[in-house]
Amino acid sequence: MEPPLPAHGRCILYNPLMSQRIRFPDTAAVIAAESRRYQRLPPADRWRELFALRAFGTRLLESPAQRARIEKLQADEEARWQTIQRDLFERYVR
Repeated sequence: MEPPLPAHGRCILYNPLMSQRIRFPDTAAVIAAESRRYQRLPPADRWRELFALRAFGTRLLESPAQRARIEKLQADEEARWQTIQRDLFERYVR
C-alpha cells in the first residue's frame, strides 16, 4: 500500500518494494521563497535578475526545439486578435 503524500511537497514516484519516494518541493512554496528573496535584493541586483530572466527567455526562443512551437503559438494568438479586431470594426465602425 502506498503511504500518504507528505504534508509539504509532492510525491512523484513510489517504489513499494524498497519503500522509496522521490519528493519534490511544493511549487507554491518555492515561488513564495523566490519572491521573498527577490524582494530583499537591492535595486541593482533586481535589475540583474530581470535581465538574466530576459536573457533566458531569449535563449529559449532561439532554441530549435522550442522555436517552432513558440512561433506557432504567437502566430495563433496574433490571428485570434486580428479576428477579434475585425469583428469589432465590422460591428461598430461604419
